[in-house]
Amino acid sequence: MKELDTIQEAKAFGYDLADLLLRVDSKRQLLHILRGEDGSILQNYPISTAILGLGEREHSYQTPKGWHRVCERYGADMPIGTAFESRVAVEGPAESDFQQTGSSDLILSRILRLEGLEAGKNKGDCASSAAICDSYARYIYLHGTHQEQLLGQPASKGCIRMANADILELFDLARNREIYCLIE
Repeated sequence: MKELDTIQEAKAFGYDLADLLLRVDSKRQLLHILRGEDGSILQNYPISTAILGLGEREHSYQTPKGWHRVCERYGADMPIGTAFESRVAVEGPAESDFQQTGSSDLILSRILRLEGLEAGKNKGDCASSAAICDSYARYIYLHGTHQEQLLGQPASKGCIRMANADILELFDLARNREIYCLIE
């Protein structure tokens, strides 16, 4: 059963039942919260991964595959729609502006920063090249977006975009817990 395999893989990276386990399904553009005991899906959120697909190379504007852990969190107790520049809160758009168009990629409401857990794949230098493939160094996040109308289709520049209300819910659910995330 694939769900149980996912849990066994997560345990190899330090996951235990007190932690939160996420799976990013890039084909369906969904983020799943999984039950730790059996891997069944507890909750689904529509997301947007990279418009250029999956990949680990620096400057690729792709979403990195593989196992990750949330290593930093930003935006606790900030109002919904708070914008971030270099992980520092600045004034953001009003909730009525969460359907904006254009090519910008605003980071709103909350940030869950990912670090790769697989050496040579999404952590450290890539084994086959001098190019960095490290998800942390690439600033890969789960974050809110001002383009909620694009959720459910690839649209980001590498991060995993979520609806602002959803990232707040996930952030609060994960408070005081480790978060492990498989991107596939």
